[in-house]
Amino acid sequence: MTALISLRRALEACGVSADRMPQTIERLTHPPISLHISAFDDPETESLIRSKVSFDRNLAAHMFRLNEGSPDPDVTWTKLTRLERKRAERLWDWAVYKPDKLNVSMQTRPPRTDPAFVLYCARVICEASGKDRFKFGRPSGGGAPSGPMWRALIEVLPPECKSSSESVAEIIKTSRKKKFAKLCGTLGLGPASNDIARHPSTFRAAIALARRSRPRKRR
Repeated sequence: MTALISLRRALEACGVSADRMPQTIERLTHPPISLHISAFDDPETESLIRSKVSFDRNLAAHMFRLNEGSPDPDVTWTKLTRLERKRAERLWDWAVYKPDKLNVSMQTRPPRTDPAFVLYCARVICEASGKDRFKFGRPSGGGAPSGPMWRALIEVLPPECKSSSESVAEIIKTSRKKKFAKLCGTLGLGPASNDIARHPSTFRAAIALARRSRPRKRR
């Protein structure tokens, strides 16, 4: 009960009206089942994800070209070489079936923060408060993220996310990048919270790809 009161107060500070409050709280505290599928829950969950999300060859080809820094809207699986197909399958396996940790590359071990869930909650808060953009700030001189929207978001995140606020902030900042917007356009991802609920795995992949820095070309 105390947690719900804190959440309500945080949402009121964001400008969420009384008539929108019950639905907003319900959406934040009981997210769609698609967002509960997470590979770090137990060893069997990855198998569940594989059974629910089938391998899309053409989408994998698009992701591969995007990851290589040469997006091609007309690329298809048949246009990839045999070696490229293997690399595309590896990228898909990493980004779609094991994406629930905030990855920078396929070799690193990331913290246990689900980008899709963070984005979903952030967008629900924006939609309920009538804002186009999720905003947060920091104290003058630096410090932890803060602000009404940030407080509302933190209220609904699981404990492991609350203890890694910088990872959460990084997800939000990444979602503001032009690169992320371009990826979403290429992958056919919409701007609403319901779009995230329908395609959480693809949003995770887009966040992961948007965070990766392209290697500098050698001169």
